[in-house]
Amino acid sequence: MSQLDSSAACMVNLSKKASCSGNAIEKKLCCIFNTCKNTASNGKGRKLMQKCADDTLKSSCDKSPQPYRNSVPYRMDTKQSLEYDSASKSWKHKDVRGKKPKVQVRIPDVSVFDANGNLDTIYDFKFPGDRWRGNQKKDYETLVGGRPDKVITINEKRCNPKPAAKKP
Repeated sequence: MSQLDSSAACMVNLSKKASCSGNAIEKKLCCIFNTCKNTASNGKGRKLMQKCADDTLKSSCDKSPQPYRNSVPYRMDTKQSLEYDSASKSWKHKDVRGKKPKVQVRIPDVSVFDANGNLDTIYDFKFPGDRWRGNQKKDYETLVGGRPDKVITINEKRCNPKPAAKKP
């Protein structure tokens, strides 16, 4: 079974076995996290785990409408997403590349939108060996209106919390 197949199976069985506490999107992302975390057994590491998550999210977004999108690029100078070309199924980067001074672009793993289509929450996978880099988290907080509670890390601690120690 391929990693995408096992991720899909994980999502189908999600209602039977939740991977973490939280809302439905968080549960789905934790399911993807736990499935993709196990892809590193071949020694390729964090990049392979991230690719597994990206591919799984892209596949799920392409199959049916979701309240979220994966890998939406945002210009940090305007705080707006780049234009999406539905014909090529890719983001238009031409207006950003080659500009002087360079325009910073941030690409969160998952962007969740409210009923009006406004960015509401950002989720970012942090697989073992990964960490927030530079101003990445601060930039994501800026994109969601300065609300740190709207930038959520999908990691081992969130998806697989250790049970609290029992008091004697």
